[in-house]
Formats: sequence, C-alpha cells, structure tokens
Amino acid sequence: MSAESLVVLLGLLSAGCWGAGDFVGGLASRRRAAALVVAVSQVIGTACLLVVTLALREPFLPASDLLTSALAGAFGGLGLLLLYRAMSGGNLGVVAPVSGLTSAVVPVTYGILREGLPEATTILGVVLAFGAVWLVSGGGGVQGITVRSLAQPIVAGLCFGLYLVFLDGATGAGVLWPVLIGRLASIALIGLTAWRTGALARPTWPELRVMGVAGILDTTANTLFAFAAQLGRLDVASVLGSLYPASTVALAWLILKERLRPLQWVGLGWPWRPSCC
Repeated sequence: MSAESLVVLLGLLSAGCWGAGDFVGGLASRRRAAALVVAVSQVIGTACLLVVTLALREPFLPASDLLTSALAGAFGGLGLLLLYRAMSGGNLGVVAPVSGLTSAVVPVTYGILREGLPEATTILGVVLAFGAVWLVSGGGGVQGITVRSLAQPIVAGLCFGLYLVFLDGATGAGVLWPVLIGRLASIALIGLTAWRTGALARPTWPELRVMGVAGILDTTANTLFAFAAQLGRLDVASVLGSLYPASTVALAWLILKERLRPLQWVGLGWPWRPSCC
C-alpha cells in the first residue's frame, strides 16, 4: 500500500472513530454534565493508550514538544467539552457536521501557509465544505436552529482545528507520546472545570461503560489521525478527519430516529466524499 493510500485509510478510520465516539459521548452528556463525561472518558481512553505506548516502547518525545503536545490537548479537550454541551441540548445531525466542517478550516489554512497550495481537488473540497455549513442548517429554515445555537459547535470546531495543528507539530519524533501528553493536559483542564462547576460525581456502572466507549473511540481516532498527519500533508489528513459527522449523523438517524430535511441531507452529503484524494 502506498503512503498516499495509507493516509487516506488512516484519515477515514479516524473520522469513523471520532464520529462514533462523539455520538456516544453526546448521549452520555444528556444525562450527566459534559465536563464529567469528557473527564471520565478521557481518563479511560488515556489509560488504555498508556498501556499501548509502554508496550510498544516508543521513545519519549523531546522536551521541546512537551508544550506543543500540552497545548494540543488543551484545545482538544475544550473543543470536546463544547461539542458535548451542544449535543446534549441540540440536534446531533446539525451540531456534528457544523463542528466537523469548521474543524478543517484552521489546519487547511496552516497547511497551505506551510507547504503551499494542495491539489486542486483539495481546494475544491474545502470550498464545498463552507457551502455545506449553510445547507446543513437547512438554509436557515430548520426549526430551532439559529446562529446562536451554532456558536458552540463552531467554536468547538475551531478548537479541534487548533488541536490538529499543534498535534501535527509535536509528532515529528513519535506519535503515541504526543497524543498521551496532550490527553493528560486535557484531563487536567477538564477535571478542573468539572470540579469548579460542581460537576464531579460518581457515574453509575452503565454510565461508566458508555463513557469508556466514548473515550476509547476518541483516543483511537486521535492516534490514527496523528499517524495520518505524520505520513502525509496535514491539510489532506484534516479534511479526511473532518468527515467524522458522517458516522455521528448515521447513528443519530438509526438510533435516535432524528429526521433531517432534504436540504440538510444535501449539505451533509456534499462535503463527505474525500475529494482531496
């Protein structure tokens, strides 16, 4: 398998895991505070990643990459917190695509500035993604969907974009340790937020299992993306990773029976094809 094909495969796998993890985490946030869900899920996911990292004996990252990894984790954790909050009270079929599309803006811009313009098909895919943001909201005609209600998923997407940029900057010498250090920083930030807001509580065993699934899926997605970005261009890997709403929306449609207008399905389907490749 060529490096380009491997980047596509890893990017799409990361998108699938991200979307499924966000769906599960979003459901958990409807019963518990988003800060608690993020904190607990990340602790479980990070514990699993630590075992894998130690087993594979990946060399520890240079000291210069510690801060970059920590910043990546802080932005990633903040983005996840905002996304789960938005999902707890909103339509998953709208919240997830808006955050996914927005998350591609920062790394694509950074990738262009650092490596020059990508292929024409990549540029076309990004342009289509911007148009899909308006379509996915139903062209302004979906009941209950307002500009204000989209603020949290948009900011969450921007945080995810910054996470991808900083993570890419820290994976020059390895992949697992940057993801792990970032997760530790995220856990500290979200844990403090949960404590300050009084959200810390002991989840029940069924809730803990759901949070654990969300954490493992999200951690897996981050690791797969880090490998994809290390092997190929950041902007290409980011566009592929931003397709994660596909699995979120599919699960919301199958399990929650969410119904979307035809115009929304056009917006959701428009940017999902990996036209960058």
